[in-house]
Amino acid sequence: MEGSFNQQLDPDNRSDDLIWMLQSGQISQRLMIEELVSRYYQEIYYLAFTILEDYRASSEAAQRTLSSAILSSQSLCENVDLDIWLYKFAWENIIQVLSREWYWRKLEKVLSIRAEFTDYASPTPRSSEIGSVWDIFESKLAPSNRRLLVLHYIHGWPAIKISQIVGATVSEVQMDIERSWQIVYKNMVPIASPEQDVRNTFTKALLSRWNRDNFPAINQEQIIEHICLITGNGNDRGNLSRLIKDALVLLIALITIAVLFWAVSIT
Repeated sequence: MEGSFNQQLDPDNRSDDLIWMLQSGQISQRLMIEELVSRYYQEIYYLAFTILEDYRASSEAAQRTLSSAILSSQSLCENVDLDIWLYKFAWENIIQVLSREWYWRKLEKVLSIRAEFTDYASPTPRSSEIGSVWDIFESKLAPSNRRLLVLHYIHGWPAIKISQIVGATVSEVQMDIERSWQIVYKNMVPIASPEQDVRNTFTKALLSRWNRDNFPAINQEQIIEHICLITGNGNDRGNLSRLIKDALVLLIALITIAVLFWAVSIT
């Protein structure tokens, strides 16, 4: 079973029944996983990719998000906003994977190697205008500010939704978005004006960077099986696998720090 990233979800048919399934305890875990994958995997994968820009890491973050939702389903309260609840898990997992990727890329740089598990997206062909926007986006903004603009302009999230998901106040998010936008705007004035044209050019450039049409088709059955394994559906293999992964991440982080310290000490 494969899905396209152009598939649109029906917003009126995605919350109430799924909340009931997660809360009731009367539905098999596998059926809940199938519903979560069908309704949310593509969106969470795309969110992760716009932050991580790595197909495999983004898939891992999306699968870990849905696994977290399954394992925490008993804590789901009544009248909860299911989107916010799920995207909090998504953001936590994306940031965790991002931190791990940072360690790996530092290690690659020090040892001049490329980690085998990475699956970076191929650069999208770009015009000089789009290239200029990307250069401004990458060189003038801190990573945290870039992430806020992605959430606001690419995913269309208002400040209040961003604040609920990333754990900041609405005013903080609004100020950071406005400050970041002003930096972009001032650097883009030679490219396009007035401000609305600048905003449209900026959004168009970012959308071209993460074009959904370029995403590989997904194998939902494979993803469902993997999430069943992660959540320990009927056995303890999922828990063991998760413990092993966490231990490996910790070991890699310690090795990376040691290598970086050694590299600095001999220069």
